[in-house]
Amino acid sequence: MMFTESGDTQSIQFTEEDTPLERAIVNHTLKLLVALIKKFNEDKG
Repeated sequence: MMFTESGDTQSIQFTEEDTPLERAIVNHTLKLLVALIKKFNEDKG
């Protein structure tokens, strides 16, 4: 797995060494984070 950063954008790139389980965990975690941030912003506003 590789992390890259460009300005305000951060991205994760999977490598062939990452297992499908690892990829699923990372994708699920990112979805949860996005949902939490959206919820937090709704509660604030």
